[in-house]
Amino acid sequence: MLPLAEALDAALDMVRPMADLRAITIDGHINPGVQVRADAQRLRQVLLNVLSNAVKYNRDGGRLGYRLEAASRSRCALLIEDSGPGLTAEQAARLFQPFERLGLETSNVEGSGLGLIISRRLMLGMQGSLSLSSRPGVGTCVRLELPLAAASGANSTDKGPKDAALTASFATLAFREISARAPMRMLYVEDNRVNAILFEEAIKLRGGIELRIAEDGAEGLAMAGRWRPDVLILDANLPGMTGYEVLAQMRRKPVG
Repeated sequence: MLPLAEALDAALDMVRPMADLRAITIDGHINPGVQVRADAQRLRQVLLNVLSNAVKYNRDGGRLGYRLEAASRSRCALLIEDSGPGLTAEQAARLFQPFERLGLETSNVEGSGLGLIISRRLMLGMQGSLSLSSRPGVGTCVRLELPLAAASGANSTDKGPKDAALTASFATLAFREISARAPMRMLYVEDNRVNAILFEEAIKLRGGIELRIAEDGAEGLAMAGRWRPDVLILDANLPGMTGYEVLAQMRRKPVG
């Protein structure tokens, strides 16, 4: 059993400094007695991604709210809302495509476009779900639905029979076929630690991949020079040099 309020409070503590910098108000309440059937680490990663998005894509002086509602007798739903610019229906549909950032690739907003995809996979692996609704000019609401612990009688380490297959299948979103040669070397250049943690967790579950993470373009170039990756994944908005500049340098001077 996992107390949902404790998991949410821990994640909020991590994003609150980002919210304070932009004068974003955080408010909400959930019953501290509510316990869900979930893996603590994976739920933490999902919450971090959703909450950090609610801050990053909010407006200065905006609001981040959360509330709990019943989904059924055996399930509850945590709703996380922001007061950002919101999305059209077409934009919301594109959010769950790999590396899709809705034109923000060259903005100051960090991200690789993978966080929501991985979060949805992690929720499915816990027999939950992640959905999103949004209204332009009003804001966005992310709904996280989970089974209640009392309904399952299972502890928080139980992940359900579908967990491994659903979560591990994320890798096929970017790679249609994994080579029989093991392990595949993958270099991920990403300065946002939340995204890096989420990505690393999904890759671990996939197996057969040796992942290394660099936090900026310079480190990525140096790492690629020492350790030739088979697959390179770049965030477009990196400190020092953009992902496009890193890619251009690698193309001019092949690594390895």
